[in-house]
Amino acid sequence: MVDDVGRRMLFETLETHLGRGAAVKMMDLLPEVEWDEVARRGDVDAMGLALRGEMSELRGDLRSEMSELRGDLRSEMSELRGEVGERMGAFEGRLIGFEGRMVGFEGRMVGFDDRLGGFGDRLSGEISEVRGEIKAMGARLAVTNVATSMTIAGLVLAAVKLL
Repeated sequence: MVDDVGRRMLFETLETHLGRGAAVKMMDLLPEVEWDEVARRGDVDAMGLALRGEMSELRGDLRSEMSELRGDLRSEMSELRGEVGERMGAFEGRLIGFEGRMVGFEGRMVGFDDRLGGFGDRLSGEISEVRGEIKAMGARLAVTNVATSMTIAGLVLAAVKLL
């Protein structure tokens, strides 16, 4: 293991034999970490294999969980379809009941309309009768007016003769 003192001595030796530029370049190539922390190609390859294995295992777990979730979702959707079907059936029953009540209401309205039609006919007849009575009264009133006018004229002539 090389410590900072050892690194300094190595640099000075390289500088003496190779020159400052080459010594700096060589020191740049040496890691500043402990050698047990430096990974070799074999270490990296082994870690890659381990990671691939873990990723494959995780992929299998994920697929399993997704399949389970898919099954749960299908089950819940089936339950929901059943509930919606029940509610639609109940709604349809209520709608049919409402339709029956509307048909009954329509029948009552037709009966009411028929009664109103009869009332209109009776009212028209009564109005015709009243018109006839008014015309008859008009003729009698005209005769009465003529008679009253002649009586007044006769009284006026009698009063003129008396004077």
